Amino acid sequence: MHEKFYAMSRALPPLTALRAFEAASRHLSFTRAAAELGVTQAAVSHQVKALETKLGVKLFRRLTRELRLTEEGHALAPGLGEGFDRLAAAVERVRTGPGRVVLTVSTLTTFAMSWLVPRLPARPGWRRRAAASISIRRASRSRRRPRASAWRSATRCSPPTRSSPGGWSSPSIS
Repeated sequence: MHEKFYAMSRALPPLTALRAFEAASRHLSFTRAAAELGVTQAAVSHQVKALETKLGVKLFRRLTRELRLTEEGHALAPGLGEGFDRLAAAVERVRTGPGRVVLTVSTLTTFAMSWLVPRLPARPGWRRRAAASISIRRASRSRRRPRASAWRSATRCSPPTRSSPGGWSSPSIS
């Protein structure tokens, strides 16, 4: 009897439909929810429609260029938001581990690999693992020279100087 009750209490609609509804209820827009979730507006609309069918209630009033939550939508949205927040917190606890601190440093790749990583604590194999776990994301497409004040405040070194028409010389670190 207990097992049957537990199985019935976990009979949830598809998680993708719940995610789509939760995002749409926060934004009151299928388009903005789609942008957040990385899917199309039509996909969010279909997921919400499937959730409404599964639950047997309307969650949104679809007006011309406007989306409003119904009474049932208002009742469901806060619980889903809290549930997804708890899921995210649980995943983050597992990802970082107990007592681990994550430090995110945004810097030029050349600076990180030639200056920063060699100065990290020297534990056996640590640098190799650190270098392997570094993910590189291009933050800007701009090829402009960084402001001298940003270089001095961020690295406490002199700004780069142009040594040849094609490139910049390394900053001198004090």
